[in-house]
Amino acid sequence: MINQIAANFAWAGEVEATARVLDHITRFWSPSMRSIVRRYAEAGGADLAPAAKAAALQP
Repeated sequence: MINQIAANFAWAGEVEATARVLDHITRFWSPSMRSIVRRYAEAGGADLAPAAKAAALQP
């Protein structure tokens, strides 16, 4: 799902897309969902889009 969010913001460039993905997951995802995707990103996140991975790794 986070890759779909990132794809929706791809037009904005990677930095802005990352910020928008982070805003979305902060506002709409539960802490447990964010924790799951963060752990996946920390483990390499092979299937994550760059903006999705960058957003997931933000504190």
